[in-house]
Amino acid sequence: MEGSFVRGGHYRWHTSGNFALSATDVHGDTGEEPFKVGMGPGKPLEPADGATVPAGNVVLRWRTADAPGQLVPPLEVIQAHAANTAPEDYVFFDGHIQEHWDLEVHKGSADGAVIFNSDGEVGYQIFLSNLIGNTSAITAAEEALYKELTATVPISEEGTYYWQLKWRKDPEDITAGYYHQSDVFSFKVGSGGATTTPAGTPTEEPTAEEACVANCNADLPTDVSPGIGGVHVNDVLDMGKFKLVVKTVSISAPYTGTGTIEIPFLNHLKMQVDFEGIRANSALEVYAGSAKAKRDHLTGTIAKVQSSIGYIPGLSAAEKTELSAALEDSHRLVSGLVASAEIGLPIGIDREVGGRQVVLGIVNMEFAPTRAFPRHSGQCGPSGIEHIHLSGPWRCVHWS
Repeated sequence: MEGSFVRGGHYRWHTSGNFALSATDVHGDTGEEPFKVGMGPGKPLEPADGATVPAGNVVLRWRTADAPGQLVPPLEVIQAHAANTAPEDYVFFDGHIQEHWDLEVHKGSADGAVIFNSDGEVGYQIFLSNLIGNTSAITAAEEALYKELTATVPISEEGTYYWQLKWRKDPEDITAGYYHQSDVFSFKVGSGGATTTPAGTPTEEPTAEEACVANCNADLPTDVSPGIGGVHVNDVLDMGKFKLVVKTVSISAPYTGTGTIEIPFLNHLKMQVDFEGIRANSALEVYAGSAKAKRDHLTGTIAKVQSSIGYIPGLSAAEKTELSAALEDSHRLVSGLVASAEIGLPIGIDREVGGRQVVLGIVNMEFAPTRAFPRHSGQCGPSGIEHIHLSGPWRCVHWS
């Protein structure tokens, strides 16, 4: 590839060649491998989109970007523009990182007057070529690049404000434009709930699907300011329509720790969870962060199912047997659980339908301030007949 890599660019690398192995000529071909250059889009976190906050110093919090699956190339990258390029003409890729972000806050609309801006850099001292094969250095680089930042915006006037994060194409020149822009978040300064429908807004009858999903939704707390007392062990937090009992917790917000969430419609079992990014107000209502169910029965097959997206991967007969055994384990079927038992995933919701046992296996579950999502697999069949394995997408769960 000629020229320099461009921030925000999408590229592919491919190599092939022949070599002699004993008396045999062997052809090697890597296939095409895609990669991107630069940071991913920024992730606004709080105030939550559409939240209402009091006038004064409004603290904006965001994540620079989601970390990629692989930050560092697997081997040193050298650009040689022709097959006969002399070694002294090789271009060695050092992977110097210098990424510059801009924060903009507008009043009235996403294109309204800018009432605040800020900017900064990440990664200026990082060279990817120095990280190859060094796990601890890679971890340190990821922590330096993909992290949470905050900015305090003094706002005294009521109204609706919009904020967005942008990554510069040229860190030294703001006029060069941007290669990535985050979603636009808004917040209201003044009175009234963030979820209140404006007067005069026409309403329509929800569809059956919308009505079903609406039952799963909880309103975001109107108070999205940190509680003075903080979060402590044994506190009971309101997380959407569920209760999170704190078992362990970090010293300061955003809180990370462990706990349990009781699910009344599943025999009141207490799901073991790990939580992160948690922020709660004085009433211990969670308005930011998430909790994910622990996996305390993680076999190879279950791991494949949990990591799949929208489908069950091709399973061998042995893997189907393994999955069936996990979901049929009486200690993991809801019907056999002792009320209020603490457990991790997977679990099976079992029912008998038309003389056949049907098991809906929950293999992932995540809780957010306004909603909870499980991912399930299923199996059905009479005893002695091979089970039929299927999968479903993320659904919401609720209880009333």
